[in-house]
Amino acid sequence: MLFEKTMLDTVTSGLAGCVDQWSALFAQATESLDEDEIRLAGLFRAILLERENTVVEATEAFLDEGPDADVVMDLFHCLDELSGVNGELADRAEECRRLVVPRTAA
Repeated sequence: MLFEKTMLDTVTSGLAGCVDQWSALFAQATESLDEDEIRLAGLFRAILLERENTVVEATEAFLDEGPDADVVMDLFHCLDELSGVNGELADRAEECRRLVVPRTAA
């Protein structure tokens, strides 16, 4: 639930005002997360917070783990939301999408 709220805040207010929320979310213990959630967290950390260009590396790592179709659909929904935000964040979301689509197309 916290992820969804933070995503909504990011889309409506912009990333700059939500960096602390994302940092706190990613710093939480992962014991309560399943494997797919852990992989998604790593990918979103790269898209949202890491300034160096780690989107390719994080996307490849996510895909190499073989996420199931539901997780990929969740990812696409989030990427759609982030693509609507202007600037670097939208570019990073689009870069991730370009990498995921060919590897997940049926």
